[in-house]
Amino acid sequence: MSRDQADLVKKAKRRVMQDYMARWPLFMSEAVVEEFGDKGWAVIEGVAKRIGRERAQLLKDALEIDVNDARSLGKVFDFEDGMNGVSGEWVESGKKRAVKRETRCAAAEIFKDFPNYCGRLMCTLARATIEELNPKATLNDFSQGKLLAKGDDCCEVCVTIRD
Repeated sequence: MSRDQADLVKKAKRRVMQDYMARWPLFMSEAVVEEFGDKGWAVIEGVAKRIGRERAQLLKDALEIDVNDARSLGKVFDFEDGMNGVSGEWVESGKKRAVKRETRCAAAEIFKDFPNYCGRLMCTLARATIEELNPKATLNDFSQGKLLAKGDDCCEVCVTIRD
């Protein structure tokens, strides 16, 4: 196989993985919301909540999460970011409040076509996981803050534990 052909195969593999990991669920969500509006959102968010709750205990055990420490709860984001081509840094790392600024996302350009996929759907998934781990923990509403998919310079994640 020539170098050009090998590069083309590599590009094709990347595109197919993007389709499976980002474009397919994004397009499906967008189509459901377009067709069914708020009822569509309710179904999609219901699935995201279920997945978030179901994965919580496994992530807690695998990542050794201290559920009473906001930064430790943030390990959920570190884990997902590492799998999804997202990078950033924790700018606040307290036990009661932790803030991460994610400045690079491999799928941000794709998500710009439907920013609510990140801002609403992925937030629902993450919130369900965090709240399942600690009902006193809260997660900021991604759609109301900074979001790369909206053209901002970062996505901002804030985990807070109420007294």
